[in-house]
Formats: sequence, C-alpha cells, structure tokens
Amino acid sequence: MAVTRPSVNPQARAATGTLAVEDVVKRFGEVTALGGVSLEIKAGEFFTLLGPSGCGKTTLLRIIAGFELPSAGRVRLGGADITGVPANQRPVNTVFQSYALFPHLSVFENVAFGLRSRRVPQAEVHKRVEMVMGMLQIERFMARYPHQLSGGQKQRVAMARALVNEPQVLLLDEPMSALDAKLRAEVQVGLRRLQRSLGTTFILVTHDQDEAMTVSDRIAVMREGQVIQVGTPEEVYARPRTCFVAEFLGAANLIPARRGGGGAETPLGPLELPAPPRWEQGNLAIRPERVELVPEPRGHNCLRARVREVVYRGSHQEAWLEPGGLRVRAAAHPALRPGQEVAVHLPKEALVVLDD
Repeated sequence: MAVTRPSVNPQARAATGTLAVEDVVKRFGEVTALGGVSLEIKAGEFFTLLGPSGCGKTTLLRIIAGFELPSAGRVRLGGADITGVPANQRPVNTVFQSYALFPHLSVFENVAFGLRSRRVPQAEVHKRVEMVMGMLQIERFMARYPHQLSGGQKQRVAMARALVNEPQVLLLDEPMSALDAKLRAEVQVGLRRLQRSLGTTFILVTHDQDEAMTVSDRIAVMREGQVIQVGTPEEVYARPRTCFVAEFLGAANLIPARRGGGGAETPLGPLELPAPPRWEQGNLAIRPERVELVPEPRGHNCLRARVREVVYRGSHQEAWLEPGGLRVRAAAHPALRPGQEVAVHLPKEALVVLDD
C-alpha cells in the first residue's frame, strides 16, 4: 500500500482521547465469549487484538464498534461512556474482512457513501473523497466498480471509505486475510505508515502473529475470552508470561523445571536463570534463535546433544535436538545433519521463567 502524506493532516483531531474497555463481559446464551476484559488504548496508538479463532477478539471489536452490546461492563472514549451509543453515532469506523464494498457503486461513490448519508454538502464530499483517495493513491480507480479491482485495491478503497469520515478510532477486522503473502507483507508496511501519518487510533484484529508484530505499537494476546498479556511486540515476544503466549508468538522451546540450586533443575540438567523462579515447579522458555551452537560444552547452561532432524529454510536452518527436543535456529552454513553431535549453550539472560 503506497501512502502519500497529506500536506495538512485531515485527521489531526482524531486522536483526542483514550479508549477504555472496562470489565466487559459478553454472553451468548450459555456461552461466555468475553469474561471480564479490561484494556486501555491510548489515543493515536496502533493496537492489535491477537489470538486464535474463537478467543473473543472479533466480539470485542464489535462491542467497541457498537454492533454488539456487552452483557456487563463499559466502553469509554475520551472519558465519555459510549456503551449504549448506536454504531452510526460513534466516532468509530470499521474496515471489515470482506471489505463490504457496494458492488453497484463506483469506487468514488463507495468512498463517498458515508458522507452522503450524513448529508455533507456536495463540494465538501468531493474535496474529502479526492483528498483521501489521493492519500491512498487510488484516484485512477475512482470510476471503476469493485469487481474490477484486485484484492489489494479493494482493501485500499475500504480504508478510504472508513477514513473519509474522519473517525477517532479505526477498527480493522482481519482486513488482510484475503491477500496473498507477498501483497499482505506490502500492505502491512503501508498500513503502519498510514497510521503514523494520520495519528488516528487503529485497532486491528488478527490471528497472524507476524502481522501483529509488524504493525503494532502494543499487542493484547487473547485466549478463551480473556486478555492473557499486553505489551509491545518486543515485550510479548521476548518476555512471554505463559506457555500459551510463548508458543503463540512464534516458535518456543518449553522446558519443564523445578526450582533448585539457585536456578532450576531440568531434564537438560541444572540451568542458571536471571532470577529464581517463584514456583516450585513450572516451565522455562527460550526462543530457538537464542540457543547457541558452541565448539565445546564449557561453563554453565551448556550440554551435548544429537541432531534429530534438520529443515533448510534458505536464510537459515532449523534443527531439533535430543535430549529434550530443543529447537535451534542457526545459520544455513555449515549445514547440520541428522545424527551429528553438537554442543549448545542456553544463555541465562535468554531463559524466561513463565508463570505456568
């Protein structure tokens, strides 16, 4: 997605207040989709709700949008309670997974639809539509119809239709899921650049960990209707709190452990840790790229292992070692081979003591 920075920021007044979700519960009959979720999203922040299908992230987005009412709890924007405010009266717009473009309207009229429904004067409609289309570089498509557009072009039109209404908050419901991998990567970078140029609060729903890591200021990892961890991409990746977060945010080695000897006793042997664990028995995590291959197993947190399996990834190789099933990410050369004996080091600063 190419983005042209406007000379005057049309959404300068968009980032006017914090969005607060306070103890929100949502029940559908006997099913609890959200079990008391609380979040605070800063004005002008790119915030992502990340989790597997069925974790409640889309339900939470729909409550923020006003398409669903919570069974309990509140939603506030800039301090004002908007829980009961109808969707069409909130300073919030949504870009849907399907884009939801009107097939019988041209691109221009799709983008202008919200303004016309609010009876904005014709001259203002043309001015704002042309400005946002220029910003997203889709002016040349304005006379086309949705069936004449590619997936990436439809995504930009859907973005333009939402942004032309100058929302305080823009909600994105997996808008890149229909794009191929190459285009998705390009759109992610463009989306991040667009958000920074506008200063509008963006809230993205996705199950794609790479996407969340690429675009977000902060990420809320969700599971079974609960927020498990909130933090910057670096925090949730490098310092996960639970086994679920460690495994959901990329590959992770989980090592069962028992407290002892100033560190932990594990099936791999005794390991030094950055700080003693609070539990008697639990789990440690270390990312595959932090496991080091060394010439000899000297010093603390070193062991001998045997290569069980190797997968060549082009820029690197991944190997699974025994004992312990350790996963290692290493340079592609020299090539590892199954059955090879290696020495590895688990740096204590790379070992994370999980809460479970």
